[in-house]
Amino acid sequence: SSLGYADHAIASYSDFARLKAAGDIAADVRFQVCLPLAESALRWFIADKRSYDIVVPAYEKALSAEIQQITSAIPANELTLQWDVCMEVVAAALNDFTGQPPLAFKLEGTPISRWITALSTFSPLIPDATDVGLHLCYGDLGHKHMVEPEDLSLSVEMANLGCRSAGRRIDYVHMAVPRERKDADYFAPLNQLDIGDTMPYLGLVHYTDGEQGTRERITAAKNVLANFGIATECGFGRRPAEQIPELMAIHRQVLDAL
Repeated sequence: SSLGYADHAIASYSDFARLKAAGDIAADVRFQVCLPLAESALRWFIADKRSYDIVVPAYEKALSAEIQQITSAIPANELTLQWDVCMEVVAAALNDFTGQPPLAFKLEGTPISRWITALSTFSPLIPDATDVGLHLCYGDLGHKHMVEPEDLSLSVEMANLGCRSAGRRIDYVHMAVPRERKDADYFAPLNQLDIGDTMPYLGLVHYTDGEQGTRERITAAKNVLANFGIATECGFGRRPAEQIPELMAIHRQVLDAL
């Protein structure tokens, strides 16, 4: 059965292609599709291991079909596929949801080992000409994390492992930076980042403190990491559409700080 990701991606790509042909979208811009692996897709919605173990194989079979449909319909050199990695990150941060009902049922392995297994299973299904990214996420329910990261150490660990173990090239890794974290301690783990030519993006652009706050976070990050891209902490979603132009303007305004 269809998960719906491919249907929506293919329909949206037709608009993207039309706008690109008209010159409204630059020729080198790629069309991004974001997908969750099984744990991010299912863990929040299933309260016991028996049910989870039944559903996961069905989801993974459907996910393989979705990837096939997407990559067959959208030119590989125009496509970016991003793995949205949320529940895996939060599970690792919370010791596999110990004491966090209804999510506390025990699964085999560690959260990171389960994620690496899934990542290395599904990433090789993506054509080499397609860019692949990792969005390492702590959730964004009401613009609040499910758990606040102490620093970037877990994101750096997962970035290093993911790029090394995915079974294909990872083009970028995106990591969250909370609005209030402008301190050296938060960014210090970037000293351990070991992802080769993969581009790190730091999600340090926040609408609520605008250009000034974003510049302060960039300055703190540059004390540790010389070369990185910038992004919002968790995409452009879940906010009124009228805020998007200003949010994009913040990105433009701070580029000179890089």
